Amino acid sequence: MSTDAQPLLSILKHYHQWLEHLLLCQQEALIEQRFELANQILSHHQALLFAHIQLENSLLLPLHEKVSKPRWASSLYQLEHDKILTLLSRAQEKLFAAQQDSKRSQRRLAIELLDYQRTLKGVLDHHEQREEQGLIPELLSIISPAEENVLAKQLETQWQRDFSARERTLEPLLAQLGLHFRS
Repeated sequence: MSTDAQPLLSILKHYHQWLEHLLLCQQEALIEQRFELANQILSHHQALLFAHIQLENSLLLPLHEKVSKPRWASSLYQLEHDKILTLLSRAQEKLFAAQQDSKRSQRRLAIELLDYQRTLKGVLDHHEQREEQGLIPELLSIISPAEENVLAKQLETQWQRDFSARERTLEPLLAQLGLHFRS
């Protein structure tokens, strides 16, 4: 676990970075026009992001609802989570359709997929900033340092379990691109 003064923020940022790294690896596969590989990597990213969001929804947002005057309502984070998952699902559908498209240029398909994912990445970046500037500082204002440590440990343990469970499968996929799971 983090030995930071703010372990909760540190752990959240760490897993956001892992997820971002995995999405970038998938985009590298797209640039190489390796759509099947990109699809496999994106499927893992989608599953890990879903698990990440579920944990935030079950542990962080109910606690955040106790903040008396939040910068952003807990429901906004939930709506953003839903939007992210919808955008990611649509990105997966577009990638699958590109794999089946034998009539169009693979380069053009890759460009279209990257363009679409720019929207997803923008929403993810904005949401992560909102969590790091609003959600986490507000949670820290209503919990003790001991409670923060317990919550941080819960999140880290579950996220580590989720990520580790996929590492064995992801490592050979990323190795095909000369990349590693843990950036």
